[in-house]
Amino acid sequence: MEEYIINTQQLIAANAKGDLLEPESYQTIAGLIPTIKAAINDYNDEEQVAAVQNLLQPLESIFIQNLWTYEYLDKAVRLPDEVYWHKLLYFYIEAENLGTDNKRRDQLLRSLFVERQKMKAKKKRKLMMYTTDRQHFSQLPESFTIYRGQDLFFELGWSWTLAPQVAKFFASRFNQSEYEEPVILEAMVSKKDVIAFSNIRDEFEVIIDPLSITKYTASDLEVYKTA
Repeated sequence: MEEYIINTQQLIAANAKGDLLEPESYQTIAGLIPTIKAAINDYNDEEQVAAVQNLLQPLESIFIQNLWTYEYLDKAVRLPDEVYWHKLLYFYIEAENLGTDNKRRDQLLRSLFVERQKMKAKKKRKLMMYTTDRQHFSQLPESFTIYRGQDLFFELGWSWTLAPQVAKFFASRFNQSEYEEPVILEAMVSKKDVIAFSNIRDEFEVIIDPLSITKYTASDLEVYKTA
């Protein structure tokens, strides 16, 4: 069990920056997760079992972040739409962080989101949304305002929100040192450019390609102090 703990700690540390893994590391994690889970069931040292269980969650998160890159990307074009969009929504939500290499991140997401929509009718995006999310999205006007909380000097991301208070929550995470400058971005977007809307995490999330956002403003958190 100690060997599993050490191996897991090393893999997590190696991926501390959140970058996509090298193929060899991905295969190691893919094999290590089920092995660890099986070992836990046969081990009696509660302290070490607890230690490994605490490491499993970040290890599985790393695995999910890389799953589409190494397993699904080449096969995705052959998946039925219903399966493809459902799995993609799960991947996107669970991944949380797709790494510090924004160019690679954007290439991956455009191949998953945008290229699929070019190949298929645009209306297929509704398959990525649950019924309540589709209803909410259908009630939005053709142009509406979205918000994003981030550091001022970061590049634009794919996840935005309809709710300023949600953006403020995420922006506040970049207020831990004097070198960080948290802001709330505000942009007016066209409904036709939105990939999907999801409120699974109660975040009123709008998924949109940053290239679709041509103009935005950045405001200090104090501007939204009543949000």
